[in-house]
Order: sequence, then C-alpha cells, then structure tokens
Amino acid sequence: MTFRAVFRTRADERMTQPAGKIRVDEMSWSIFGGPEAAHLSTEGHLNALYDLANYLRCPLTVYNAQGTPVWWGFLNQATLEIGDFRLIYSLDSMSNKVAVRYSYLAPLGDRGEVCSTAWAEDAPSQALYGTKETILRRALIDQGFAEQLRDLTLEERALPQAELERIAGGHAQARASLSCLGWMHSLDWIYYMTSAGLIANYAAQNGTQYLGNTYSDLWLAESITPTVDFAIKYVDVRLRKVGSPTDDARVHIQTDSGGSPSGTYLGYALVSPANISSSSYPWLRFTFSTPVSVSAATKYWVVLQRAGAPSTLNYYMAGVDEALSFAGGEFKIYNHVVTSWISRAPDCNLIFRVIGMKETSSQMEDIFAAGNQFLSGISMQAASGVDTTPYQQGVVSCYEELLRYLRLGTSNKRLLLALVKPDRRLVITEQAERGNEDYFMDAAGACYDQYHNPLMAGITPVGKWLRMKEMPQPGLGGRSQAAAFIESAVLDVESGRLELK
Repeated sequence: MTFRAVFRTRADERMTQPAGKIRVDEMSWSIFGGPEAAHLSTEGHLNALYDLANYLRCPLTVYNAQGTPVWWGFLNQATLEIGDFRLIYSLDSMSNKVAVRYSYLAPLGDRGEVCSTAWAEDAPSQALYGTKETILRRALIDQGFAEQLRDLTLEERALPQAELERIAGGHAQARASLSCLGWMHSLDWIYYMTSAGLIANYAAQNGTQYLGNTYSDLWLAESITPTVDFAIKYVDVRLRKVGSPTDDARVHIQTDSGGSPSGTYLGYALVSPANISSSSYPWLRFTFSTPVSVSAATKYWVVLQRAGAPSTLNYYMAGVDEALSFAGGEFKIYNHVVTSWISRAPDCNLIFRVIGMKETSSQMEDIFAAGNQFLSGISMQAASGVDTTPYQQGVVSCYEELLRYLRLGTSNKRLLLALVKPDRRLVITEQAERGNEDYFMDAAGACYDQYHNPLMAGITPVGKWLRMKEMPQPGLGGRSQAAAFIESAVLDVESGRLELK
C-alpha cells in the first residue's frame, strides 16, 4: 500500500514539507470522530529531525495512491531517537490556560470548602497553538498555595517542552516517529461547563416549616435567578405529611413582582398525598407535563402550596435550611390573614432542586460551540429524542461530554455516530438499521461497499454493518444474514492488515 502524508501550516495554508521521506506506518478510525490516530516515521539528517518539533498542531492529511484523502488530523507528538537518547515533544503535556480546584484547609475531621482559582493564561502560546486548558486538583491547601501552583504550572507548560529519555540499543542513524490525532480530539482541549439545567440548595436540613397548618402558612416560596436560559422539567423538595391530608401538594413557577411572587404562574405540578411520606423528609419530585421556560438573569419563584384548606390536624411540613446556605435566593411565606408575602423568622432557605431537561442532540451543539477551535462547523443530521439535564461543573472536557451523549444514542435504541469530514465539518448521524446498505467482507478479508465494489486502500467499513460476502444463512437469505457493526479499524500499512472491531 502506498500513502502520502501532506502537512499544512497551523493557519491551514500550504507549507514546505519536512525533509526526508515520511512513511505512514499505521492509521486508525472510530465511529466517534472518524480519523482517530496515525503513526508516521522518517529518518534523516539530525537538523531536519529537530525541525519536526515545529510541526506540532499542524494539520496533516494522508492520501492513498488514487489521491483520495483517507485520514486527517494534526501532529500531536514528535519523538526523536538519536543514538542512545530519545527526545519527546508533545502537546499532551502543554497547558496554556491553567486553574486549580482545591479544598481549603480545614481542621482535622472536617471537609474544607471547595474553591477554584481564576484562570491564568499565556496569550503568545494560545496564538501559536490554540487554547489548551488544564484544571489541577488538590486537597487541603490555601489560596496562596493554589495560585502559586497555578502560575508555576503555566510557566512550565505554556509551550511544549522536550522530555529526554535514555534508551537501550539505540540506532546509529537518527530517526523520528510522529504521532497524530484526529480533529475530534481537539475538543479535548477545553473543559465543558454550563449551569443550565440545575439550580439547587443541597444543604443539610436545619429546620422545618409548616405548610397549610393555618392560613398564615398556606403558601411557601423560594426565589431563583437562572444564569442561562433553560426549561424546568422537575422541582424536588423535602416534604412530609402530618395526619391524613387529602388534598394535593402543588408547586408553581411564578414570575416576580416587586420582590415577591406575582401570582402569575408559568406552570404547575401536583403530587398526591398518597405519594408523600409521613415518617421522614425524603426528596419529593414534582413533574411538569410541559417544561417551563425560564430566562437568564430573571427572577422567578418556586411556590409550594397545598391545594385544599388549612388544617391543624392534617397538613404538610417542608424541610428548610436555617443556615442560609443558598445565596441565590430568598424565602417568603404568604400570610392570608394580612394578605401579604412576609419573611420568616428566623430566616431560612427552602431545600430544593430545580431541574431542567434538554434534548441531547441540542446539547451536543452547545458542547461543540463551547469547545471548538479548529473545526469548520457541526451538522446535526439526527435528533436523539432523548432528554437529559445539561448541567455540568466543568470536570470533563468537551470531547468527553460529547462522547457521553454519542454513546447514549437515540430513542430508537441506536448509537449516534460522529464523523469529521476532510473539510473539518463534524457530522453527527444515527446508526443505520441492520440490513440497510450493509457492507461486505470476503473470505480473504477484503471489504466491499453495499454495491459490492471493493473499497480503496485506506477506506474502511467503520460505522457500517458488515457481513460475509456470498455466505447467506440457510433459509434466511443473504439480506437477513447476521451482521457485525464495525466500531473501529486499525490499518497496519506495511503488512496491509486491517483489524476491525
């Protein structure tokens, strides 16, 4: 097999190619991005090999003998072997935007408050390579320690540094190996964080509040102010019943008027008393049949009510937080005697969770927008039909979060497949149904498309159902024959061996 590798500048322009012959040794592909990894090698003059470190993050396309692009990505690592030494230049260890997430110093046996430093950035490195984030995690340190750790890490990692190793049995002639990654992996450079989908006070319960015991506590309310637009699907509170109330517990989402609930509700949800515990304060879920859309930087109220008249024998009790752990809102009670919303004494916050849902295909577009630096766009060609909560604290990268939703698949119980095209456009489609344009393999291991045309070198059946050519199962016919779905492929160029999974 003959393949040709062509580099371009980081600005995607034509450039002088590396000196010496670049051999393509191995290429791999995956249903989650298309081109996955490629390994190349070369030998030659020492100065020419040193120059390969300057090609890091440069785009690379591999063409087959027919001139068809079969693999595309960027140079991630250059490894030089010179005599008994190995020099490694890699983007894996580079970080030009650094923060530290840490737990603050605390007495023995206590948990320290979780804190984060501000980001520290190196603009020249970002202009050269793009932005690559790192969040360091440490326990039981103070702010000064965290900030010094952040700044020192940035100074050390802002640019790729050479790692030197001694190796046994070195070669007399200098040589280099180049490790490349598909463009999908560039989304691994940015952490994903969004506050959409969750507003909550998870504090330990520290107090209780009557609900519907008298006319002075028939309605309770906690204010929330979303930081992004989303749609509320669930509200959870800690609630129990006393006696045997027969009326429903109810939650409204209301607009604000002068710092109190307006009386105008955007949606409501009910829970039957039969589903409410009488012995503890478990989380009780209110489900909105139609999600309630709320807007960023706008104040709303979660209003908890009983549907019937008050009773000193049969009523509800809500769990509250008198430590005032929720800084994002305030708690009020409606007193029907004075017909006004009033503050509680002592003051408190409701213990609650406001949960939003969003279709995962729409979330993937948000993730792509947050993490993309080098791709030309995204084309979502399949709606997942699956709703989840989009909230993410920024502990995973955009790449990891995207993979999570691709693997979650669609409401049709199929995977979502991602392919970065040669023009760097990310296309997301639904896994095909078995028997729909299946590919074939003969007894010698050669692969064919759905029309029985042999695949060109470097073109693989990844993302296709594959079945044996001309070997139908008895009584079933060729179209019904069992097929395997191909998730990934690795091509060893020298031997021509294609390993399929």
